[in-house]
Amino acid sequence: RFCGNNFQNAKTVIWGLPTSDSAHATNQIKFMKNGSLLIAQGGNTGAGGTAFQYGAFYYPEQPLSAAVLIAPVQRAGFKGNCTPNQSERNLDETRKASKAKPNCDVEVFSSGLRNIWDFDFHPNGRIYATDNAVGSGRATHPKLPNGWKPGDDCNEPLTRSDDLSKYIVVDRSDVLLELREGRYYGHPNPSRNECIRDAGNPTRGVDARLAGPSSEGRSYAFETTSYPVGTQAQGNEKGLFPYKEPLLPLGLSKSANGIIAYRGNAFCGAMRGDLLVAYYSVGDQIKRFKLNNAGTKVVFDETLRRSTKSTGGEEMNNPLSIAQDDDGNIYVAEYRNARISVFVPKAVKC
Repeated sequence: RFCGNNFQNAKTVIWGLPTSDSAHATNQIKFMKNGSLLIAQGGNTGAGGTAFQYGAFYYPEQPLSAAVLIAPVQRAGFKGNCTPNQSERNLDETRKASKAKPNCDVEVFSSGLRNIWDFDFHPNGRIYATDNAVGSGRATHPKLPNGWKPGDDCNEPLTRSDDLSKYIVVDRSDVLLELREGRYYGHPNPSRNECIRDAGNPTRGVDARLAGPSSEGRSYAFETTSYPVGTQAQGNEKGLFPYKEPLLPLGLSKSANGIIAYRGNAFCGAMRGDLLVAYYSVGDQIKRFKLNNAGTKVVFDETLRRSTKSTGGEEMNNPLSIAQDDDGNIYVAEYRNARISVFVPKAVKC
């Protein structure tokens, strides 16, 4: 917390949150109307399990990783020391993290989020977010013990004697989510007994196939076929958060990050309420998504004009964060171009 006339006074409010060995850590933070802070917290693993062979995502998940967290920081006596009971850096080859939640006043708001970068509050009262999926095909889901049932422990580690081909997951689409408190979005976390990735593997056929952006014309299956046939998506067994499927798959390796719900009245209000998402890679652009009146479905999508060379703009390079001002201007931070690009709406007659 920074305060003072020149924000010269700093106070650490929350510390000890998880961090992976592969660039997943604490991301965007935003306040709710009630004064509580929501925190986008990345996961420690590629798909819930650890695999020492790959030299990445070695640290296991922890009770406060892979989630959106909620912290009532305005509350008197708020406890912000979330240092884990066991340091992920001091694990032996078993890579089993402690399941004991740190003694702090930070809780899980939504779970199952692999590397959520950003989220935004929409005027319709809903929260929308992006999440990055595994893109390398070199990640593993948790190992289910013999006789496992929903709600049981799945913290049994993968070791050098295991055949990792039984646990490796295929590439999955990045996603656009409608974020709700108490829901699970598919990234396992054994420290919370969240063991099933996405929709599981309910049948021998293709399960949980969802259409992607209309501009791409393809669909994506949110199943994990390395689970035994009959494995269902996570329900609410033993207090678990039940699975909620994505609002929209965005495609492979987009690295969808920054997101805003556009509030400006540009173009006679034609974009008001639309979601704008920054694609960091595979097309480096700003994507526009129009929702139905209920906010429960994407009904139109397109590349924001002038956010790519082909739409009349300059080539963007790793657009990461996106913001807007009261005049409807859109600001995009580009990582590789080391600049902030500004999109100014043209004045039109309504």
